[in-house]
Amino acid sequence: MSSNKKIEVEDHFQLIKNRYGKRLTQDELEELKKALEANLDAAYSLRTIELKNSDEPYFIFKPLRGKIK
Repeated sequence: MSSNKKIEVEDHFQLIKNRYGKRLTQDELEELKKALEANLDAAYSLRTIELKNSDEPYFIFKPLRGKIK
């Protein structure tokens, strides 16, 4: 993880810890930090995708035929 990501994770973690830390156990705080790291990694990956304004969403519509059970 790059230093920018580490700083961002730590900033978010401290914000949450300051607001809700009294309600969370040490184990919950550790899990929270891991979740923040995973979410930030996913966000950085999504930011690398270059999209043009004309790019359509990837969506295939398949109408349901028949009765719903």
